[in-house]
Amino acid sequence: MEGEEWVLEYKPSRFYFILDYFLAGVFLVFALATFPSLSANIISLTIFLVLLGGFLFFLVFPERERRKRTYVLTKSSVDLVESVRKGKREVKIPYRDIVEVVVEQDRLMGFLGYGDVRIRVKGGEEFSLKGIENPREAVEIIKFKVEEQRKGKEGESKEEKGEEG
Repeated sequence: MEGEEWVLEYKPSRFYFILDYFLAGVFLVFALATFPSLSANIISLTIFLVLLGGFLFFLVFPERERRKRTYVLTKSSVDLVESVRKGKREVKIPYRDIVEVVVEQDRLMGFLGYGDVRIRVKGGEEFSLKGIENPREAVEIIKFKVEEQRKGKEGESKEEKGEEG
C-alpha cells in the first residue's frame, strides 16, 4: 500500500456504532441520577462508579474500533488494514480476483447512509468492509476497477493472439 496511489480510504462510520453511543448515554444519565445520592455511602459510590465505567466503555470502544480499521481502494486492489498490538495486519484483494461485490444494509443503515460491502473472491472466500459511509459509492468504484482490469486482461490476450497469428 505504501508508495501506491490510493483512490479512496474508508473507516467504519460512527453511525455503525449508534447502539454503543446510545448505551453510553443511558449509562451517563443513570450515573448522573445517582450522583446526588453520594452521601459517603459505599453502595451508592460503587453503583455510580460502575455506571460511569459503563459510560466510558461504550464511548471509548467504538472510537478504538474506528481507528483500528481502515479500508483503502488503490489502483490495483482493495486493502483491508487492521491495527494489531504488534503493528498492522493487511489483506490485499486484487481487483482481478474479485468475483462479486454487494452492499448489505437494512433500512436503518440505508437511512443513516452507511452499510457493509461484501466482497467475494475466486475460491469462495469473503471479506467485508464493515459500516462504511456511502457503501454504494465504494461498490461502484470496485466494480469499475474490476471491469477495467478485465478489459485490460482481455486486451492483452487479444494482442498476444494477434502476434501469434
